[in-house]
Order: sequence, then structure tokens, then C-alpha cells
Amino acid sequence: MLFTPFRAVLTASLLAAHALVGAQQAYPLARPIELVLPATPGGLMDGVARAVGRALHESMGATVVIRNESSGSGMVAGRAVASAKPDGYTIGWVQGSQLTMVPHFVKAPFTLEQLAPVSLLYRGPMLLSVTKDVPATNLKELTDLIRKEGKALPVGVSATGGLAHLTAELFSMSSGLPTLSVPYRGEAPIILDMLGANIPAAVTTYNAVSQHISTGAIRVLAATSETRLTALPNVPTFKESGYADVIATFWHGIVAPKGTPRAVIDTLNQALAKAIESEAVRKLLTDDLEIVNSTPEEFDAIIHADNKRWGDLIESRGIRQQ
Repeated sequence: MLFTPFRAVLTASLLAAHALVGAQQAYPLARPIELVLPATPGGLMDGVARAVGRALHESMGATVVIRNESSGSGMVAGRAVASAKPDGYTIGWVQGSQLTMVPHFVKAPFTLEQLAPVSLLYRGPMLLSVTKDVPATNLKELTDLIRKEGKALPVGVSATGGLAHLTAELFSMSSGLPTLSVPYRGEAPIILDMLGANIPAAVTTYNAVSQHISTGAIRVLAATSETRLTALPNVPTFKESGYADVIATFWHGIVAPKGTPRAVIDTLNQALAKAIESEAVRKLLTDDLEIVNSTPEEFDAIIHADNKRWGDLIESRGIRQQ
């Protein structure tokens, strides 16, 4: 009887320790994983993220909760991830502009060093298109036309300092020809103005122009991808057309807070590779997107390379957000 209290305490301590170890080993089942998304509910990114979450649940047994943080061009979402506990239960969906472009215009509330790359998910190119009224069927004809007219080509872009704008700047720098980037609030109004003959050219995603290509209303002259798109086999790349520097892709991926255990990063990486290849996710992705099952190191290299490249371009061209 004298030893009963001691044994009870010892037993309770051992059980508590066992439970703690069990909880630590139970990742990702101890509690729901919060996926911070820099987008509003209901959009394409939100739909893909939710499909990925469901696929993670099927493969890992984890419950994934989407937290939409769309304000601040992804800065609020980035801060939420960077400041979270590094245990794998808070992860972030990130896009290229959020990490490698916006921070060159505003003081970001986080740094790249506060994030641990997990995996690049997919990437896609930008397209340079013109209206049917522009007498150019390829880049050479377009550049010849610009030289002949001797004035800057107005090019619609979805935002100042975004990938479309920077692509237009890359083309201008590579060709030595002037372009006038005209910023819009999204791609939809650009297309409306192209169809209305209010602007002759634009840099957009494939999704923005795809339905107007077959009608002949919009003509795609070049893609910023390394190789031709399967969806547009007759459209050459900028590289093929003599502009090797004009290679640019938008991308989406997953990061975790810095300090997240490598075992957790690897578990997430392997599960994401399966999730992005699942039928439910693939059917939501447009034809221009390339699925990429990267390692954390490969994704880290892409983030830092893009950050330097776009930072250098922004500085050299004196680009300022309006």
C-alpha cells in the first residue's frame, strides 16, 4: 500500500510519455493540417487546392482545412505560414508572384529564409497574342511592324509588376524594341478590349485566350515555355523565335515554416506527388500546365533563382507599381 501512490504516479507519467511519443509519431493524424491559400474561395486556385486537400486525405488520412487569405497580394498568407509553429500542421500554397515579384515592390512581412520549400506542384507559360487586325502571324512579322511604325506597341498586362508585365519587359529588352505595358485589373477586361479592337496585343495565360483562338479573333504568336505546348503545337516559343532570354513561367507550390522537421517535409512531398497526379486534380488543371513533382531542394533553387532574376529586371528597367 505504501508504494501504490508512487506506482500510480509512475504509471501515469509513463502513459503520458507514451501518449506524447505517439502524438509525435502520428503525423499527420494528430490534428487537421491547415493549408493557407492566397486566394478567395470559389476560384480556380481554391478549387485545385481543395482537390489536393481531398487527395492528401485519401493518401495520408490527414484532414486538410483550407484557410483563405487573399489580401495583400499574398503577403498576409505568407506571414501566416512563416510565423506558424514548424510542425507540419500549417503549410502554405504559394505562387511565383507572391514570393519572387511582389516583395520587390512592397516590404514583405516575411522573408524567403522563413519558409521551407516542400514541393513545386505545376507551372505554365505566358502567351503573347495579337488581335486579328494586327498584320503579323509570327514574332518576326510583329517586330518588323513595330520597327516600320516606329512607335511602342501597346501590350495589355494583368497588373503592373506581375509576370505578364515582366514578360513584356523581357521581350522589349531582348528585341530592343519599345513596348507600352497597359495594366488591367485581371485578364478578362484585357480580352474584352482585344475583342473590341481597343488594344492590339497582350501577354496572358492560355486560359484567358483559349476560347478565342479557334475563332481567329485572337492570334497567339509565341509562348514563354521551354518547349511548345501540347495544346498549341503550331505556336513557337520565344526561344525558337530567336529570343532565348524570354523564358518565364508562373508556378504554384507548397511551403512550410522554416524549421519543420525533414521527415515531415519528406512525408508531405511524397503525398503531394501522388495528390497532384490524381484524376480529381488533373481534370481541374488547364491544358497549358505542366505537373512537376520536384524535390524540396529543386523547388528552393527555383524560388531563389526567380527572385534574383525578377529583382534584377525590376531594378534595371526601373519598374514601379502604380
